[in-house]
Amino acid sequence: MCRVDGVILRTGGLVVAEDSDGEDVALFEDIIRVEKKFYGDWSKETRQLLADGDALAAYKRRAFDLYRQRFAPEALLRRVDAWNERGAPDGWQDS
Repeated sequence: MCRVDGVILRTGGLVVAEDSDGEDVALFEDIIRVEKKFYGDWSKETRQLLADGDALAAYKRRAFDLYRQRFAPEALLRRVDAWNERGAPDGWQDS
């Protein structure tokens, strides 16, 4: 995902992306729409979603909420095992 996608998601927009690495796709599951034929014929499900204003609005709300949960600073730090509940020791920046 690029920074532009993050801006779109943070403002409640819809992101449709081409298929990518399996881990990336899993990380963004239910946040972005992935199309295997990005430059071709989009799936029936995506076309139906785009045609239904209420369903599209609901999808974008859920995607936004999931994005905020998965990519909150604390969640990101915990995912890479960099979160420390104890805090930094006194003087850790002194040099």
